[in-house]
Amino acid sequence: MKFLTNLSLWTKITILTTVGLALCIIVFSILGLRAVNEATDAMLQDRLTTASLIADFIDESLSRASSQLQRSSQLIDNNASPDYKTIASDLDNAYDQLSIHLYGVYVVDAAGKSIYVQSESQGSNDLDLQLFPETYTMTPAQFPYVTRAVPVGPSNTPVVFLMNPVTLGNSGAKGWMAVAIDLAQSNIGIFIRPLKLGQTGYVEVVDQSGVVISRTEPGPKLQPFEKSDHSDRFAALINAGKPTQGVCHTCHLPTQRVSQDVLAFVPMTEAHWGVVVRQSETEALAPAHKLSQNLFLYGLGIIVVALLFVVLTVRNVGGRIKTLTVASRRIAGGDLASPVKEMGKDEIGVLA
Repeated sequence: MKFLTNLSLWTKITILTTVGLALCIIVFSILGLRAVNEATDAMLQDRLTTASLIADFIDESLSRASSQLQRSSQLIDNNASPDYKTIASDLDNAYDQLSIHLYGVYVVDAAGKSIYVQSESQGSNDLDLQLFPETYTMTPAQFPYVTRAVPVGPSNTPVVFLMNPVTLGNSGAKGWMAVAIDLAQSNIGIFIRPLKLGQTGYVEVVDQSGVVISRTEPGPKLQPFEKSDHSDRFAALINAGKPTQGVCHTCHLPTQRVSQDVLAFVPMTEAHWGVVVRQSETEALAPAHKLSQNLFLYGLGIIVVALLFVVLTVRNVGGRIKTLTVASRRIAGGDLASPVKEMGKDEIGVLA
């Protein structure tokens, strides 16, 4: 600190004050940035929690539906003359209680040819097993299996199949019992529709091929078998069973980046599906941006007030010391008659 001894009082106070304020600004900026980051992380975690709750609900619904299908399948296994109509009716009633709308109940042989069908469709009642080639390599422990969304009937109604293998009669021939679930009229789709996340937030359920099964409003209007703009990424996350959160670019126009979304994704366990919660970055991060702005304004205000106090203090102390310096030089020159102005009762006043 020796270099300060040769400086004027005003210069010393200015340097020390500037250094002190700079340190305060750095500390305040670090704390402010940490507060903004924590607010952003809390928002992202909130979106991830929302996606997890929705995924858990749909998983629970599918788990109960799978249990009902297994119980019905047991009535067919190795039964020489099962009452298919009663089994299908009981299954339909059970699904009604679960708020799951059945488009159809199918019992087919290993080639997909119909043995018994109860369906809303007026077209072919065979089940095209080629749509689900993965079922040929699955183990019994992996059933019942929830398929991706496929079109059925003349109107190409989007449904998912819940499939379980059965043994047909006493011959030991293998077959399938399957139910087609109409997502638009089932709680799987209906449950998320009332969810509202601000003005731009929405929720999607996507299957393993990236097709959007259900979407809330005010999201983009859902088209039949519409693929998500991040279908490949979501398919990879579903296969990996990995949740994620962050910021992504919306790509609803094929050749144009529209904006950025805050996104949370959670894969499901009962089906190869995932739940996506999306909201525009501008709206989702508005609280964090407002916090950042408030911290900046408050910090700037504190600095201005501090500088004002420093300036007033320096002017008061420096001005009185300058007066004493002039008086001291006058006395040193032999002027013992001129009085020294009274300067209060502090140390400078006593010195005067």
